[in-house]
Amino acid sequence: MTRSTDESSSTFMQTSRISDDVRSQRTAIETPQGEFASHTNGIPSALERTEIPLYFRQFQNAAVLKKLAHAGKGPLYQLIGKKAWYETADIIAWLASRKRSGPQRALDPEKAPPPPPLQAPATPRKKKRGRPSKATQWRHAQAQRTEP
Repeated sequence: MTRSTDESSSTFMQTSRISDDVRSQRTAIETPQGEFASHTNGIPSALERTEIPLYFRQFQNAAVLKKLAHAGKGPLYQLIGKKAWYETADIIAWLASRKRSGPQRALDPEKAPPPPPLQAPATPRKKKRGRPSKATQWRHAQAQRTEP
């Protein structure tokens, strides 16, 4: 009985050690200065699509990369067999190219520009075609009853 407990605890220790190693290898992070740290220590030069979320926290799972690749908006990749492989330098370059600044806020409310004026719709709404719904018919009947 104690033997199986010892084995399970050693297995738990090994898996927790592995997950700690994976967490420590996520090195492509954004620094407070707004630049990506290009420390590629421990990151292979080429990664298979399912391995990228282990190293880059910007990608929650491989499905995000698959969707971006399908739309033609993701980082460069190569198909080798049935798997998509990404170069680490391409991923870092793609992440850096997508960086943008947030909205500029005025610190002083007196210096803030006035809000834009509300505009009326450019074109009037088109008349709906087909039979009106029961609710529309009821509203129309109520309006006719109260007019005289």
